[in-house]
Amino acid sequence: MNTLAKTVKFAALTSLLLGIISIIATCLLIAADPMKFHVYLCVIESLTMIYVGYVSARLINVPSRAVTVMNRASLAVLLCFICAAFGMMARDKTLLEFIINALGLILCLGIYASARRMVVFQRKK
Repeated sequence: MNTLAKTVKFAALTSLLLGIISIIATCLLIAADPMKFHVYLCVIESLTMIYVGYVSARLINVPSRAVTVMNRASLAVLLCFICAAFGMMARDKTLLEFIINALGLILCLGIYASARRMVVFQRKK
């Protein structure tokens, strides 16, 4: 496995791990106040981080599938951006919700950027 694939794998596993931690934290936020709509956006974002992290970590073992990883990560970036935008519009958001929204967007964007770099490198050869 080359260094670019290792970078994508590291970003994917980080997204998976932090997605699991953030879904647990989001469940605690829902238990504290189940009437907040933007907390449920954090659930969507956490599940997106888990899904993209898991699928990307599996797919990147075959370097020719970097295009698939890049395409799935681009959709995850779009979904996380929409969830983060709606979550930021809420007036009564907490710091934990802000952190989950920011982490989801940054980690999915990191997977996309590293997979894109790997695709560009493969096309140069």
